[in-house]
Amino acid sequence: MVQRTDEEVERLLTRLSVCECPMDDRAIAAYHKVGEKGEMVSIQRCFLEANAPASGSMKERYSTPRIAFIIKAFCILHSGLVESGVRGVAKGTVDTWPTSPMDLVPFGADELVWSFKRWWAFVPDTIIYQVMARVIHISQQLILPSLGKLKFCHSVVDSTRELVDFAMVELPGLRNLNTDDDWQIASREEVSTKAKAVMSRWTHHTEALLVLFEVILDELTADYRMPLLLGCETKLMQLFAVILYISCDPHTPPHRTQEDIIGRHPYWCQLLFRFFHMHLFYPPKPDYPLPPDSIVFDESHFPPAASVRSAPRSVRFYIKSLHEETRCSAYRCRKSIQDVGKNFQRCARCQVVSYCGRECQTRAWREETYPHKRVCPILRRVIDVAGGLGMFVQVADPPDVIKRLPPVSAGMRLMMIEPYILKSWEDAGIPMEELEYVYTWAKTVGNFISDMPDGSQWTEGYEDYEELMKVASVRGPKREFPVLYGFRRTNHHILSAVYESAFEVAVRGGKNEDHVGSTTIL
Repeated sequence: MVQRTDEEVERLLTRLSVCECPMDDRAIAAYHKVGEKGEMVSIQRCFLEANAPASGSMKERYSTPRIAFIIKAFCILHSGLVESGVRGVAKGTVDTWPTSPMDLVPFGADELVWSFKRWWAFVPDTIIYQVMARVIHISQQLILPSLGKLKFCHSVVDSTRELVDFAMVELPGLRNLNTDDDWQIASREEVSTKAKAVMSRWTHHTEALLVLFEVILDELTADYRMPLLLGCETKLMQLFAVILYISCDPHTPPHRTQEDIIGRHPYWCQLLFRFFHMHLFYPPKPDYPLPPDSIVFDESHFPPAASVRSAPRSVRFYIKSLHEETRCSAYRCRKSIQDVGKNFQRCARCQVVSYCGRECQTRAWREETYPHKRVCPILRRVIDVAGGLGMFVQVADPPDVIKRLPPVSAGMRLMMIEPYILKSWEDAGIPMEELEYVYTWAKTVGNFISDMPDGSQWTEGYEDYEELMKVASVRGPKREFPVLYGFRRTNHHILSAVYESAFEVAVRGGKNEDHVGSTTIL
């Protein structure tokens, strides 16, 4: 990620596209032969050559020799970052690169983000998005302000809209390939290079979106997430919905991201819908049709009579989020694990909050409004009564109640087990006053860094969104949408029944006889 101007990038790519190796050397010639195969694998990731103009500078720009080397370099970088953990890198306890978050921003965070955007302009392969996802995961506070300032997510949204427009035109041409077997046969005998290019581009782009937004929407705290997405949140929600509909279209050939799209996009639509308070936008703001699964999910969490979490449910949520927090929990401290490394330590008693050092820990213990010396024993008690920390976060040896649940995502697992946790607190007589006290404390700790959305800000979406949804949802025969994370449903009551069934299985023990693989048959 050396600093380069556009002209320098152009010269570098041109230089890389001209091979001056002595091909009379057999070893070098053999190496190049293997490399040519690797080049084709790289270029097939997005089939830029197949979709570039027939002639002119753009054709030359997207030629295999020019971009294959860069794509391969990003792939190698990505593979090196996949195994890197946040705490290990931040505390300097790893022997492999990166040994510190600063290794990822040698010229500063702004320059790193600019470099990624610049490379995308010359080599528009979504491996760049996947590498950025890993950088965000490891660096977090070091990189996030620059991502917001330079509108990185806005660029991702723009490129994804190009993908949707491309897919709306090209995918209908593949409309008779409805099964995996059909797709394999067609790949050999019927589908043209252009058709394979369409599915290659669709699959790699949607895969990169899943990787990137799993970090942004599922890992980052609310105050970090908001500045990254503000200004493009409505369009992002709309794109998630359209991609979901296209993926569920029977005329779209099966692809490896289909199941994950069906599992994640309805949840992300609902998350953006509530996080940015879009439910407060109409009237007079225009309606944004949500996927059916998003509506079911929203109604299950925000029934009309209670659109705000209760204090006990909020405490359950904050125990998990604060335990996973990589910033200091002392009020008004902005330091993170990336800033202080080994000095970042978790409270040994409650195992929920963490501090950047002894000074902040002491200050938080004696804090006037919400002293940790009062919060800590309440947290320890509610965790123990519920069955231990493993009821809230992933641990090496989870409680038996968790082990008896079907293998679903961490988010779905928490939703399934939530009734058990709340019932255990009620049976143990945990005073509501204590839960409300912890809730207000946690909300204060979690929301001070930046202003949270309150419904007063609103960002325009796509003017043609409703038309896109009409086209995406009416093509071909109707197909029932699978509910989040592999659960099928017909309405909100069946989704509730899933939770209750899983709850009964967890509490009473035994096996869920209807569970098959990753799908529960109702």
